[in-house]
Amino acid sequence: MISTSPNPVPSPAAKPAPPGLPVLMSASMPQAIAGTTEAQRVYALVAAVVRGLFDIGAELIFGGHPTITPLVHRLAVEHQGPPPRISLYQLERCRTKTPPETNDQSVFGQVHWLGDPASAIADDLAALRTPMATLIARDLAIRAGGAPR
Repeated sequence: MISTSPNPVPSPAAKPAPPGLPVLMSASMPQAIAGTTEAQRVYALVAAVVRGLFDIGAELIFGGHPTITPLVHRLAVEHQGPPPRISLYQLERCRTKTPPETNDQSVFGQVHWLGDPASAIADDLAALRTPMATLIARDLAIRAGGAPR
């Protein structure tokens, strides 16, 4: 719709995010649904959320699950507009197993490598999640896919 008003009212979707609005996304593709139509729905949901965050200028904070990182990378590269703001957190124990996109500094900048490969996985995951959670305002987080709780 084109407005002929001298002071058109912007649509809510067109409003930029407040400066520095960080949003934590926790997403992965469970092996049990990989390759199914349910998996395609999870990817479509994640893509829609990520595109929306990029469009409003929010900062995406995520743990870089290897089933999701290539998708976020592709969406960031395809994004029309200011470069997306992304904070990527990874477990040190996974450094040699991450997808190659993880190393693209033009998209992810400085990757935050955390945890101790010698520690228990639960402790390692806490070392990853705690710093991410401290960055978000008012518990603004999105969870998609992953293991059921």
